[in-house]
Amino acid sequence: MKKKIFVILISIFVMISSVNATCDDNERNRLKSLSKDITYETSYSISTKTFTIKFYNVFPGLIIGINDGTIKGGDNNDSYSVTIDNIKDINNKPVYFDDKDGDSYYDLLSALQKSIRGSDADASVYYLGRLIHSGDFESIYRRLSVIAYEDIGLANPSMGPKVSAAISACERLGMPELIIPLSSIVIELALSPKSNSAYLAIDKVMKDIENGCAYSVPKHINSTAFGYKYPHDYKDGFVVQQYLPDELVNRKYYVPKTTSKYELLLKEMYEKRKNAK
Repeated sequence: MKKKIFVILISIFVMISSVNATCDDNERNRLKSLSKDITYETSYSISTKTFTIKFYNVFPGLIIGINDGTIKGGDNNDSYSVTIDNIKDINNKPVYFDDKDGDSYYDLLSALQKSIRGSDADASVYYLGRLIHSGDFESIYRRLSVIAYEDIGLANPSMGPKVSAAISACERLGMPELIIPLSSIVIELALSPKSNSAYLAIDKVMKDIENGCAYSVPKHINSTAFGYKYPHDYKDGFVVQQYLPDELVNRKYYVPKTTSKYELLLKEMYEKRKNAK
C-alpha cells in the first residue's frame, strides 16, 4: 500500500514541475519523459505522517516549491521529507490517496456494488467518482460487468451488452470524457430491476458438484445420442425427455424471481416446460 502512495507522490511531483515550470510544451514533454528514469527509496513516519524520499537520477528540471523552500533536482542524491499538507500547499487542490492495493480501495469497489444492488443511484455515482479518481479503470470495468450479471441478471438481461458497450465507449474516449458513459451506465444499473436467480442457480450447481454430485450423462443425450428426441422435429420445438442424470432428475436449480416483466415470462416458460407430461 505504501509503495503505491509513494508512486502517487512522485506522479504529483512530475505533474507540478511540468505544469508550473516556465517552459514550453516541448520542454514539458521532455520532463515527463525523463521522469520515467527516476528511481528512489522511501520511508514513512507514522507519528509525523512524513514521507522521506531519496531520489536517484533526478533531472535538473524537477523544481518544486514547498512552503518557503524548494526541492531542487541536481546531480547529487539527496533525501527530502514531504508531508501531504506540503503537497496541498503547492497543488492548491484536495489530495486523495485511494490506493488500489490498499484495503480502502476494495472497500470502494464493494460500496459501489452494494449501492447499485441497493438501487441507490446517488451513492453509486459517488463511489464511481472515488474509483475514477484512483485511475484504475480496468477494475471498474470488471466490477460493472460482474454487477450486470450477478445483481441485474435475468431481470434486465440487456444490461450485460449495455455495460460492454459503455466500456468500449470509455476505451475509445479516454479521460476525461469516459466519465460520462461510466456515469450513465452506473445510474442505469442502480435503477434497473434486480435478480440474482442466475447466480443462485449456478452457485447451487457448483456446491452439488463439490459435494460429489458428478453423475453420468443419460445415454440418450451423450455423444452417441442413441434414442435422443430432436426437439426441432416436434410441435413448438419442444418434447418431453430427461436431461438431468437419474440421481438429480427432480433437482431444481433455477428459481425464477418476479422482480421484472421479463423474468415473469421466463418463469412462465420454465414452469410450463417443467410441468409438461
